[in-house]
Amino acid sequence: MRDPALRCFAYEGMWPLVVGAAAPEQAKSVIEENLLNPARFFCEHPITTVGVEDPRFELRMWRGPAWNSMTYWAARGCVHYGAFEAARTLLEKALDDSAEQFERTGTIWEFYHPRGGKPEDIRRKPSTPFNSPSRDYLGHNPLLAMALLHGRAKNRIQGGL
Repeated sequence: MRDPALRCFAYEGMWPLVVGAAAPEQAKSVIEENLLNPARFFCEHPITTVGVEDPRFELRMWRGPAWNSMTYWAARGCVHYGAFEAARTLLEKALDDSAEQFERTGTIWEFYHPRGGKPEDIRRKPSTPFNSPSRDYLGHNPLLAMALLHGRAKNRIQGGL
């Protein structure tokens, strides 16, 4: 977009990393400057949908909260480029917070509070009766795939296959 006022610092910038289209130096930049940057997308529950420093960031559905599916894709991109420690870090934080929220509420949430707060405090669609994240949401919440990828990344860090 030519008008900087209309630009939003959103997670979609990671897709070249995810699909393998980024050059190695571009992938490294995306990982270090964005995915692992607490001012951008790396929160207590990564990956935020809008960068934390972006003025449009808010705790509302696709405007800031963390979706496990996006964290999974970011971690897959990291693995594709050999950034196993980055993948492990992203997955561990997301899985740990998902487990903490499950222990507290007994549910798997549609999306999570990026700062480790309660998913119930996030707004979904304020002008509708559906104004909180869905409970028991497995539609595109790849917890099992995340756990398997975490194990793979951890194994590679420790020198395994």
